Amino acid sequence: MPAPLFHRRPGGLLWYWTLGLALVGVVYWIIRTVPAFSDLLTPFYWVIALTLVILTIRWFRPRATQRRHEERRSGDRRDDTDEPPPAA
Repeated sequence: MPAPLFHRRPGGLLWYWTLGLALVGVVYWIIRTVPAFSDLLTPFYWVIALTLVILTIRWFRPRATQRRHEERRSGDRRDDTDEPPPAA
């Protein structure tokens, strides 16, 4: 049976989208409250949307099966018999 390709929890992605939609709501509220800021704040919709698209693509990108190229330790340090233990 092949291993499933996708093992990520959606919590991070939901956090990004919740924060992004909250920011869109704040920008919308400011524009509705103070219409003079409409031309100034409209590009923030594009910035937020682009950020959400980039974070979503990054979240969906598959991880490598082997994340480390090699282990940090080649073996257990306590079982190393090359050197005698230091005298106390």
